[in-house]
Amino acid sequence: MRTAPPRALAATVAALVLVAGCGGGDDSGNRRSAVPPVTGGTVYIYSNLRGAPARERDSMAKAIRLAIDGSGGHAGLFTVRWRELNHSASPSGAWTEEQVDDEARAAADNKRTLGFIGEFDSEATKIAVPILNRAGISVVSPASTYVGLTTNEDPGRPKGDPERFYPSKQRTFARLIPRDTVQAAALVSTMKRDGCKKAGFAADGSDQGERLARLVQREAKDSGVSLQAKQEFTAKTSARDVAATVKQQNANCFLLAAGTASADAARLYRAVFRSLGAKAHLYGTNVLCDRGFAAPPGMPVAVGRRYACVLPTIPVTALPAASSFLNSYRRKWDETPSAYAVYAYEAMKLYLDTIEGLGSLGSDRESVASALHATGERRSALGTYSIDINGDTTSTAYALYRVGARGGLRFADTVRPTVR
Repeated sequence: MRTAPPRALAATVAALVLVAGCGGGDDSGNRRSAVPPVTGGTVYIYSNLRGAPARERDSMAKAIRLAIDGSGGHAGLFTVRWRELNHSASPSGAWTEEQVDDEARAAADNKRTLGFIGEFDSEATKIAVPILNRAGISVVSPASTYVGLTTNEDPGRPKGDPERFYPSKQRTFARLIPRDTVQAAALVSTMKRDGCKKAGFAADGSDQGERLARLVQREAKDSGVSLQAKQEFTAKTSARDVAATVKQQNANCFLLAAGTASADAARLYRAVFRSLGAKAHLYGTNVLCDRGFAAPPGMPVAVGRRYACVLPTIPVTALPAASSFLNSYRRKWDETPSAYAVYAYEAMKLYLDTIEGLGSLGSDRESVASALHATGERRSALGTYSIDINGDTTSTAYALYRVGARGGLRFADTVRPTVR
């Protein structure tokens, strides 16, 4: 089901944010003016990035700070204050439902809160969005890819997705990173391009692995890639048995949909490689796109050379529009930003430009939420994108990684698949 913001309000804010939507091309982090006039009071944007490892979280916070500093702390008529909620989170990114609940309520309880950047982990986002939605507060995520937050594309989705996340009946969530359906389409597109005609297929039994498996099956229909019957592969499953079945299927490639990058998964790839031979193509979902996983001793170089995987984050050095952001970040922090930093930067930039474009309505929660969903053809550090009726970015850019000649994952290309 596709749920839109109220039509009249959406039409009004679409006109108001025309400049914000099309004029977001300044990604340098430079101040717009020394002291812009401020007459509308102070508003707050909160961020919470539960699930992000410490270095990732720190880099994303620095990128948000760069965006705030670049505006001089102002957006049109308003002074904008940023509050980071999880600055003392665990190094691993571990979190609890109670933490996320409490932090979302803290943001909602501030009557001057206009927006929320987060979460990192989709499971945390699923907790925070309904709480903030009841308060009319919009959420922009730079990282959450769970498809059920915005669409009903997953045939095995929990009952009520996505409507259960929006008790107010108005969509208030938007994301700057492609949803998991795009990941499935990127994998199928890559397999087809590589000459994969008949694909062996397995999932690791995890919720994430099974969900991605269903989406891959959806995207593979009529694609030219014949996806064979899905096998279940867990720690108790014989890798040799799975590989033998793949061989019996006369497959020339193999895909594992997984929720964790385990030693068992590496064991399966080795078995499939031995079974199908050195010309077989091997593929993995995003959690298997890890430098530590796709490397010896778990994945020998000979196996790795046949391996490819995808990630939703395009390296900042491969984003032509992000050069000014990259230079500004390096000058300010004397380091290279992490993979998700530019997405966090754009999340804050989108809020700042939206608030400014709304003029005197820039402090109204409903207007801001509707305006975000009216974002169209916005030029940004991520490139040009729109936010569709569901809250998804229209960008389908996914990063393709392959193992280099000497081992180790290397960025190979940007894939832009068409979703069914």
